[in-house]
Amino acid sequence: MVVKGKVIWISGPAVKADGMAASKMYETVEVGEAKMVGEVIRLTGDVAFVQVYESTSGLRPGEPVYGTGLPLSVSLGPGMMGNIYDGLQRPLSIIAQKSGAFIGKGVTAPQIPQDKLWDFTPRVKVGDDVVGGTILGVVPETQLIEHRVLASPNTPKGKVIDVVPAGQYKVEDVVVTVEANGQKIPLKM
Repeated sequence: MVVKGKVIWISGPAVKADGMAASKMYETVEVGEAKMVGEVIRLTGDVAFVQVYESTSGLRPGEPVYGTGLPLSVSLGPGMMGNIYDGLQRPLSIIAQKSGAFIGKGVTAPQIPQDKLWDFTPRVKVGDDVVGGTILGVVPETQLIEHRVLASPNTPKGKVIDVVPAGQYKVEDVVVTVEANGQKIPLKM
């Protein structure tokens, strides 16, 4: 459930928002019309105390605060090497193309390239057991660095029912499908 609240108080990078009773501690939120990145650091009833990780200048009471339902996290995978990131894992070279030398409010970019093809070699086969952390395959990024593609930590124990052949795939392509508890679970690179 996406929570939508509104800003009621601002003091530097600290913001209070009401209407946030369904949000969770350490949930990532988008603050204001610019959708600045923030994190819930305290909940008191319906009010969330949010740490905003961008300048809040120009933010006004009454602007929306959207919950994402997710904790602040980073993406790991092929394409990270050779990039320089800020503390929110925004690739600075792409951000500079969008907003210049200074990061504009709410400016985002994919943490890892979404359109590049990578050589994926599966390490599982149909019928294998899979749980969170199982190595599904490998992707070489450089001659020295090989990424291991893992089943996400919340993947329930199941059996592999489909695996793509070795070849080139994008990071959002499904490379393995697992059946667990009667459900088919697609696992992406």
